[in-house]
Amino acid sequence: MPVLDIPTINSLAAATGKPTETIIEETNAQWIFTEDEVNNSPSVQDGMSLADERERRSKGVNFIQQVGMMLKMPQITISTAAVFFHRFVMRHSLKSTLDRKAMHHYVRLQDHFR
Repeated sequence: MPVLDIPTINSLAAATGKPTETIIEETNAQWIFTEDEVNNSPSVQDGMSLADERERRSKGVNFIQQVGMMLKMPQITISTAAVFFHRFVMRHSLKSTLDRKAMHHYVRLQDHFR
């Protein structure tokens, strides 16, 4: 569970008029997903199979791990990057994101052919 800054929570509760417990629950809901939410991610909603999405997530985390190790980053930094990657995937479709990136790289390759 993330460490929460109590003065920030209290000031947020005062500003919104919501109880502190509600603010904490809403904050945790941004980080903790149910199994149904994970199985119905934006990528799955875009038509990607659950197995394909999980494979791409695995490859993404593996890439983060390899790059982090090559850069001699602390493991906590690498793990945090992997968590942020998973959180990104819960908000954005891998299918549309990868399609845009692939098109961008294709166009760039066409600009620099020899």
